[in-house]
Amino acid sequence: MSDSAVDSSLTEPNEVELLRTIFTYIAQISNERDLDNLLILLADMGRDLVTADRCTVWLVDVESGMLWSKVAHGLDRISIPKGIGIAGHVFGSGKAFITNDPYNESLFDKEVDEKTGYITRSIIALPIFDSEGTVIGAFQAINKMTKQGAFSEVDQEHLLLAATYVGKELE
Repeated sequence: MSDSAVDSSLTEPNEVELLRTIFTYIAQISNERDLDNLLILLADMGRDLVTADRCTVWLVDVESGMLWSKVAHGLDRISIPKGIGIAGHVFGSGKAFITNDPYNESLFDKEVDEKTGYITRSIIALPIFDSEGTVIGAFQAINKMTKQGAFSEVDQEHLLLAATYVGKELE
């Protein structure tokens, strides 16, 4: 897997583009019954809402205590202990997390980058809650692709919308 550089031609979506993205994905998601396809659509929606290179939906396997993802753009299924890495931290804490310097962040697990050759420059992750307020997973976007190259609180608000929708759909 190659390194994904910032694309200076990409810009933040305006309100009309955000609404178009949301409604396009909601229409597709509402008709999807296959879990694998649903996870792909949910990850694609998150990626497009925050102009990220990749987005991953992490779910908890209650029996094994592992977080797993079948949807990590460009990667096969990944499993991690639910307390490891930024996704594991978000799952355990139930709080959003942003870093625009992951290699200097103690929570960042460099193992996936080392295995794939991918370079993570920025990460935003939010917990996914079910209707009873239990954390059932984490929604994580990697590498902001605009000229700014950094995730912001506005991105967190946009991804929160997607994470909330993810929780409802997965339930």
